Amino acid sequence: MLSHPIDRLDLVDSGAERSLREEIDTLVRSNLPEFMFWASPGNWRWHHVYEVAPDLQIAACTQAGEVIGAVNALPVPLDAPEQLAGQGYDSVLVDAKVNAGQPARSVCLLSLSIRPEHRKSGLAERLLQEVFARARRMSARNIIAPLRPTKKARYPHVPMSEFILWRDSDGEAFDPWIRTHLELGGTIACVAESSLVVRQPVARWEAATGQRMRVPGTYTVAGALSPVVVDLQGVGTYCEDNVWIVHSLEGN
Repeated sequence: MLSHPIDRLDLVDSGAERSLREEIDTLVRSNLPEFMFWASPGNWRWHHVYEVAPDLQIAACTQAGEVIGAVNALPVPLDAPEQLAGQGYDSVLVDAKVNAGQPARSVCLLSLSIRPEHRKSGLAERLLQEVFARARRMSARNIIAPLRPTKKARYPHVPMSEFILWRDSDGEAFDPWIRTHLELGGTIACVAESSLVVRQPVARWEAATGQRMRVPGTYTVAGALSPVVVDLQGVGTYCEDNVWIVHSLEGN
């Protein structure tokens, strides 16, 4: 069943709500490579989602209380595809507190995480529908998402602008996460360029990946959607493009 959200700031520090918040964050981390949580403009501000929009942090729990799926989202003043150019995961989180008092023209889905054993159960779609319902109650016009395609890490050297055009033999989107959103009525607006940017010393990249990166150049890293670029100063930069998906709520 869908649990109650972390819906009151004064409960976040109580035992049950703090535990739920920590379980959500643990689930999010378990679904992504370690480097995705290193310092970035957005990651520095991740905790703001629980402060700014508690009603949009949703946990799906079993009857025993185990968190098996979770959503993290934020209200944003963006309401047109053309406004998404130059925006992404980092920028949405950077602006979260500034935008908190503005009308929620859209709800931005930042993360949807499912435990592996529940990924083909329809839970992802159920959680998306719950976000849609809450966005409508907020009078938002759209659901938007800087999507991280599931299969893109297998093709790190393929530009995202090309990858999103790939289709399978049935003419459906090649990537299953993109396909899920399109089947639910979403549309691809544009590529979210430089959505997440992480810069760290080569030593940290080497420790995390087990690869030697002492020579400047590009390196393929497991789980990365694009190569890590190492410069002459010994800094490795990971610049991840995402895909802006838009679900219009008007007339639905």
